Amino acid sequence: MSAINTNTSPLSHRSQTTRPALRIAPQLPSDQFQAAEQESRGPWKLAATAMVLLAGGAALTGCTQAPPIQPIQATTPLPLENPQLMILPDSVPRIDLDRSTSTNYSIDMDGNQTSSESDDPYSPVGTYMGAGIFRDINDNLMFVPQLALGQEVGLTQFQEARLGDSQGRWFASPTLTRNADGSVSTTRLSPDGFRNHGTSLQTLSRSRISEEVVRIGNGIEVREWNRARYEIRQNGNGVEIYSHGRRTHTLTRQENTIHLQKYTYRPDVITQQGNTITVTEGYSSRPQTITQTESGFQVEQKGYRTYNVNYSNSEIRSDSRVHTPIIHR
Repeated sequence: MSAINTNTSPLSHRSQTTRPALRIAPQLPSDQFQAAEQESRGPWKLAATAMVLLAGGAALTGCTQAPPIQPIQATTPLPLENPQLMILPDSVPRIDLDRSTSTNYSIDMDGNQTSSESDDPYSPVGTYMGAGIFRDINDNLMFVPQLALGQEVGLTQFQEARLGDSQGRWFASPTLTRNADGSVSTTRLSPDGFRNHGTSLQTLSRSRISEEVVRIGNGIEVREWNRARYEIRQNGNGVEIYSHGRRTHTLTRQENTIHLQKYTYRPDVITQQGNTITVTEGYSSRPQTITQTESGFQVEQKGYRTYNVNYSNSEIRSDSRVHTPIIHR
């Protein structure tokens, strides 16, 4: 992944895309009513059978599960790359692969303990591994459509980068600084720093290696405290993701269409046509469109506020107040 070219538009035009594969109508299992058919045919049994059939028909009629999509054949590579430190603006759309969560405990007035689980926030700092796969320092593994389709929306080459505008002594924004040996140290940001060895990127916590992303054979391994957490494997032109030895995701690309499938669920479909990327989640009726502009890109989705992201020689900024600007040199 090359660095952002801040002197020109960071996004590139792409060729026309083919349509997604045809949908297959759902099939009724042949043994759907097997138990009912084996019962005696007395009048009460017949009535019970009719009720079962009616209930089954109503369930099928009201079912909201969409029919499966035939998997596409990977004809265009989704290459993995040597892991590298990247600053990915929080305005860049992400698809969760494995979202980190935290459990909060509280005690009510009667002394009963309750718990609630919430998603951990995204961090703009993390490791890019190619094929659109990015993992931030908050342990969120995600897929970034723009990176997968060759748009340079992440910052990898910088001398210093501040995540926000504040420069005050007590409330300064976190800053990443590249040292003479190529390592990157941080202020007001956990972990303490990063060290790159070409085919591996180490995350340092008080000089100890807390995480290492390593290029191995035909893939990449993500290790936490020297124990493998994820393995990302190249499989022909496609990519497979394994967590603790179990395959969780398959990514395939056919020209300008990408299928991202978790287990056997209905896949997310990402298409690119001209300067527009469309992201359709497997069970969502609200596709997201990401359109190239003269100085960045625009993100639109029904039911959400449209926002714009602009790049300049020294900053990346969104017009959405919830997105933190990045000041760099």
